[in-house]
Amino acid sequence: MGKMQAVGAVSGVIAKAGGKALLKCKKASPELLLAGGILCGVAALVAAVCCTKKAMQDEELGELSQELDDIQVREDEALKAAEADGVLKEARKDILVESRKASLKTYGKVCVRCAKIFAPVIIFTVASVGLTLASHGVLKARYAGAVAAYTALDESFKDYRKRNAAIIGEEAERKFYNGVQDVTVERVDEETGKKKKETVAKKVTETKKSPYEFEFDKSTAPLTWSPNQDRNFTFLRQVQSYLNDKFHAQGHLFMNEALDELGMERTQAGALVGWVVGGDGDGFVDLGFTEYYTDEYCDIHGVKSIHLNMNVDGVIYDKI
Repeated sequence: MGKMQAVGAVSGVIAKAGGKALLKCKKASPELLLAGGILCGVAALVAAVCCTKKAMQDEELGELSQELDDIQVREDEALKAAEADGVLKEARKDILVESRKASLKTYGKVCVRCAKIFAPVIIFTVASVGLTLASHGVLKARYAGAVAAYTALDESFKDYRKRNAAIIGEEAERKFYNGVQDVTVERVDEETGKKKKETVAKKVTETKKSPYEFEFDKSTAPLTWSPNQDRNFTFLRQVQSYLNDKFHAQGHLFMNEALDELGMERTQAGALVGWVVGGDGDGFVDLGFTEYYTDEYCDIHGVKSIHLNMNVDGVIYDKI
């Protein structure tokens, strides 16, 4: 009984280890297939060199080559004989037909022999192409699944925001979504020198942002950001206007294209989401920057920033 239990335990460990190894191989299947395709391609190249050398030294191919030469010689001799007998016009067609039949038969033997000699090259080449296409197929299927899942999640979240807006109002929902609330601050009036109270929007939450939210500041856009906030807003308005022109001109716009114009790094989501003409979105590009995000309460790590919340339509990769 103890021996049976030990065998069962060992079998369980082996099955568990095998299952994990199989899962890892399945996860890395695109890379493994591509690597196999590359190796087969290299093997095909090496085999081609070796098989070419073998074909040049092959006795059977040499005999077939000599046979083709003999067929041509016999054709020339038959034509000369017919010309000497004065029947060249009548016999020419028959001589050429017989010669072509013999040549084709010999060429067929040459093809069969070459196929046998170059079989390794053919096998490795087919395997290389097949493995590479299989790798592409796996990646394409996974990409399609990711797009479908992202689309479903994005639509579900949009519906959730609409339901909240219907209950608490669009303005309140927008502030809740962006993590801001109204606060009262004291400021000095530059004309009168007196203090006055103002209500401003203050960012109070540091929760994880949506994939469409960004901070435009020195760290995220070092080449386009300016210490002068007026210049930053002018730049953002110009970029937004250009993006709208580009959007309507080409019929679609990916979020990564907008990030490129802003001088910011691309994101994974930016390769899938964006704007499309005739889609379910607003029909225009809005980077989502507003004045009240830039007061002294919106500093991030001591650097003035402008909060961006782009109004992307959602996943557009499958809608173009």
